[in-house]
Amino acid sequence: AKKPINAFLPYGFSLTASTRRTLLTAYETYMDSPWPRREQSLTIVVYDVSSDAKRTKLHALLKEYGVPIQLSAFEARVSEAERRRMIERAGRLIDPETDRLVVYVVPHDRERAIVELGQPRPRVKMERYFIV
Repeated sequence: AKKPINAFLPYGFSLTASTRRTLLTAYETYMDSPWPRREQSLTIVVYDVSSDAKRTKLHALLKEYGVPIQLSAFEARVSEAERRRMIERAGRLIDPETDRLVVYVVPHDRERAIVELGQPRPRVKMERYFIV
């Protein structure tokens, strides 16, 4: 049984409607997902898009899922369902005649095999919500 968000607030404390919606979404996401999120895999996305407008939209879309590691490359830590949704959304932005998008999934047991030289790659953010 899920408790209403007010059950977690001190007596007399109130939230704006926007903050309440954000906290409810975060709480529901946290409660509905296993912790730690072992089902998430490191996912590398690289792309070559000819249109500047489409490339900008694709970049913004991929930032919702991960972090840029190069101009046309992203790392994300996503579940299989999130990855399918990301690919579906990205597929709407590319032209299969002129553009290319490639997705690599790195299994957990192979992440230690990644070799880094020079500057370390940006760490992929895992969303964590704590309601106090």
